[in-house]
Amino acid sequence: MYSNKDHRKALNFLGSNLIFLDKKDILELFLKNKQQVQEMVHIVSINPENVVCMKQDKVFERVVTKAQGHIPDGIGIVIAAQILYGRNVSRLTGVDTMEYLLTVAGNQRMRAVLIGGRSKLAESIANCYKKRYPGFEITGIEGYKDIRKCKNAETEGIFHIVSTAKPHLVFVAFGSPWQEKWIDDHRTQFTGSVVMGVGGSFDLLSKSLVRAPILLQKFGLEWLFRLIQEPHRFRRQLQLVVYIKYVIQECITRMRLWDN
Repeated sequence: MYSNKDHRKALNFLGSNLIFLDKKDILELFLKNKQQVQEMVHIVSINPENVVCMKQDKVFERVVTKAQGHIPDGIGIVIAAQILYGRNVSRLTGVDTMEYLLTVAGNQRMRAVLIGGRSKLAESIANCYKKRYPGFEITGIEGYKDIRKCKNAETEGIFHIVSTAKPHLVFVAFGSPWQEKWIDDHRTQFTGSVVMGVGGSFDLLSKSLVRAPILLQKFGLEWLFRLIQEPHRFRRQLQLVVYIKYVIQECITRMRLWDN
């Protein structure tokens, strides 16, 4: 899938091998897979919260590092890549990536499937894109009532639709790490598709959740704006403290190596 030049994008980030992509890389992967239809392409968003999860959950880490590409979705990732490794990576959020690829797919009349989110949300987004891009074959599926208690009938229903739709593009909104593990568990059913877990992006795309103003986005403070809207996310944000600890530990380790 990758040429030698693509390996220059690879980075051992806090102990995990990642390949950070920009929009051009993602489009290339998308169009290449559309033409070749050889395998599933898995793209994973990387933010401080799921970096911490990778440290604590080795199954999740294997799933993430197996993916063909990663997007730096979090200002903490961008800053750490620069400070620790001297790498300039451009922040690319999950919702922006999703909008970008859906626009490409809509203009080219490809096929897409949205899975997950709150009741009828994926279906509502799909209907909006059908109106925006006539001829765009896009389908929304609720998926599971509870991703932690998947029922066989629900899984069968999802893949009956997927096998019929034969999508070029799939977005899964179950929340991390469940969505990434679920995607990897079903990679054979997604052959020929570019698949990405997008967490709460359906809420932002449908505008059922207000996105942060442009200025806050520019400074990487979308997480704070969302926390204000959803205070129950406070416990999750505490993972940022753990992430900072990992960054400091890596910084000390690298300084010792330089001294030697």
